[in-house]
Amino acid sequence: LRVVLENVHEGVLACNADGVITVLNRAGREIHGLAKRSVPAGKWAETFSLCEPNGIALSNQNSLPLFRALEGEMVRDVEMEVPGKDGSSRRLIANGQALFDPSGKKLGAVVVLNELTQRQRTEAALRTAEQRLNSVLIGAPLIVWALDAQGIFTFCDGSALQDAAINPGMVLGRSAFDVFPADSEIFVACDRALG
Repeated sequence: LRVVLENVHEGVLACNADGVITVLNRAGREIHGLAKRSVPAGKWAETFSLCEPNGIALSNQNSLPLFRALEGEMVRDVEMEVPGKDGSSRRLIANGQALFDPSGKKLGAVVVLNELTQRQRTEAALRTAEQRLNSVLIGAPLIVWALDAQGIFTFCDGSALQDAAINPGMVLGRSAFDVFPADSEIFVACDRALG
């Protein structure tokens, strides 16, 4: 199990019923910039230096996801940040819960940390690309189509749609070969593209 935990990309933290951290995998140590694996409950807040997404420090251990899980709360999608020594920060989302043995005795708790930083950068880049595409579609007199392998329209936009008397709803989800006559430029272009 330890080999699996050391090789997953998510940070995994677990503690025993006394609140002593017993598992802090490689990804968790990297996220927090730590070398040690065992941290007593009273040292969690200062050791992990977590912040709310607005930058306010989670200085009270009662607000930390692992402690909340240990207290019996189902921790779901709790966002937080880990400030880096270089001034950067890593945005995380935490999920966790208490662990019990078959008789119902509390054994401890576990929290899994997923890093959102790269996903947020990717989403921001995608939004920027979409804004650029929309600028082109609005400003240039053209029509942009996308067809799947069967010739079904999956995208249709552009400022020239109005001039061509084409409503995107008229073509989306339909085959180019059913919508346009065989002798039309659009039919021929679609046929060539799928060729």
